[in-house]
Amino acid sequence: MFDVLVFLYENYSALSACPDVEALTRRLADAGFDEEEIADAMVWLHGLASVTLSSCAPSPADPRTFRVYTSQEYASLGAPAIGFIASLDRDGQVSPVQREIVIERAAALV
Repeated sequence: MFDVLVFLYENYSALSACPDVEALTRRLADAGFDEEEIADAMVWLHGLASVTLSSCAPSPADPRTFRVYTSQEYASLGAPAIGFIASLDRDGQVSPVQREIVIERAAALV
């Protein structure tokens, strides 16, 4: 599935350039990806679209606050990934909403 996602990122970085799901599925199959990989990537992307559309921006975060990760998040993501996400958050590279989307979609890969 990762190969499919990388292929999509490299070839369709502009959302407007991306064809509909049916045409995209055919293009991925023509590029040599198997049906299961394509289906898994489409499910993951559908989940990304859903979580992105349903996300809302919270009020500005108090600089004294921090994100507490659940035991399930630690189990699925691991300490190195959580450390990386925390550093992006701390350095202001992702907003709180983006951080939650990254956490949710990363956990969905497991």
